[in-house]
Amino acid sequence: MAVYAIWNNKGGVGKSYLTFQIASEYAKTHPNQQVLVVDLCPQANASSMLLGGILEGEERLTRSLESFAENNRRYIDERIRSPYLSPKVGSKYITNVHKHNDEVPPNLFLVVGDESLEIQTSRVSNATNPGPTDAWRVVHSWVSDLISDIRDSWNVADSTVFIDCNPSFSIYTELAMSAADHLIIPFSADGSSKRAVRAVLALLYGMTRVAGAEQSEFFLNTQRFRMSVPRIYSYVGNRLTQMNLGAAKAFKTVVLEIGKEIWEVCGRIRTSLRYTRLGSRPQKRDGIQTNVSG
Repeated sequence: MAVYAIWNNKGGVGKSYLTFQIASEYAKTHPNQQVLVVDLCPQANASSMLLGGILEGEERLTRSLESFAENNRRYIDERIRSPYLSPKVGSKYITNVHKHNDEVPPNLFLVVGDESLEIQTSRVSNATNPGPTDAWRVVHSWVSDLISDIRDSWNVADSTVFIDCNPSFSIYTELAMSAADHLIIPFSADGSSKRAVRAVLALLYGMTRVAGAEQSEFFLNTQRFRMSVPRIYSYVGNRLTQMNLGAAKAFKTVVLEIGKEIWEVCGRIRTSLRYTRLGSRPQKRDGIQTNVSG
């Protein structure tokens, strides 16, 4: 089973709501499988929706975070104290969503989002340097370690995971990309969303539009440490504008332009970066599925 990250380098494209929808429906249609949502967005909107919505969900999220704070239980805090050796404590941070919201399937679990993530950003980044020669790689495995701890506690080798990401390309977004097998890119039909998708392609895959443009540290280090990056699984058009029972012309134009750029990137990845290695195991880096929905 795979790990999916839902991300675009832009807010307001329905990222958290899409995470809520996909995870809930996947858990409903796969009742014999444990499904996990990891909320790495400081706004914690996906957590709030899963826990019951605007009113009840916010109250339950607040109580959950207060409980963690009282018991000094935040996974990122524990990893900051032990940055290069996993303390194997990830299973302490899962919440069975059904116990708080009985409208959600009982096999859906959550690592709640937390606004304190923003406060800890610099401390997480500082753990990558100075340190061991592979400090950057080890720190970028923190979310992978969290998922592994939870799967071990369930006594399963695999379970499907959905990660809701911060819109900005923060250290937490980098950790999510390092843990994910697949990337789902939501977007809306406007020019800023198209530019944001271009930023995704440059930041993750080094596909810049200007020759000689500076590459992101994330891209350079994934190459240096031979780490896998998520394959583009789908791009999802949000807020579909319809006309005559089909997509409005302007919306369709943006969808086609974004799709063309993503296909071009995948073609370039297939020819120039076909395989990368994580340890000694080759990981394919090509592949894309398209999806446009309202």
